[in-house]
Amino acid sequence: MRLTYEEVQRKNERIDELKKRLERIREERTTFSGGAGNDEPYYALISQLEGAINNEILQINQELLTAEIVEPELIDESLVNEGDTVSISVTYPDGTVIPSEVTISSDIRELNPNMVSKNSPIGQAIYGKPVGTSCECKTPMGSAKIEIISKVNNELKR
Repeated sequence: MRLTYEEVQRKNERIDELKKRLERIREERTTFSGGAGNDEPYYALISQLEGAINNEILQINQELLTAEIVEPELIDESLVNEGDTVSISVTYPDGTVIPSEVTISSDIRELNPNMVSKNSPIGQAIYGKPVGTSCECKTPMGSAKIEIISKVNNELKR
C-alpha cells in the first residue's frame, strides 16, 4: 500500500481517537454499578466494543507497518486508491448486470451502500487496479465479474 504523509498522519490521528475511546469505555466499566444483579450482558457488550476497537487499531498499525510512504505526486492516479469513487459494473452468474458507484475506504464507521472497505471482497478485487480492468469477485450469489469503468472523482473522502 502506498500512503502519503498526510494519509499516515490521518491514520495516526484515528489511532489516537480510538485509544481515547478505549479509555472512556474502560473508565465507564470501572464506574458502572448496575444494581440489577445481572451485569454480564453489559460487560459482554463492553468487551465486544473493546475487541472491535483493538482490532481496528491493529489493522491500522499493520497498514502503517507495511505502507510505502510516497509524495502525493507519486501515487498512480490511474489506479483505484483509497478514497477514490469509482464507477463499476458487476455481472453476476445469472447474467444480472448492476452498475454502481462506490467509494473505497479503510475506515467505514457506518453502513453505507456506496462505501466499500478495501478489505471486503469487492474492495480487494478493485483496489490497486487500473481503470478499465475486469476482475473476479466471490459474492453470496456466486462468482461475479467486476469491470472498473471510470473514476468519478479522485479526492480523498474523509
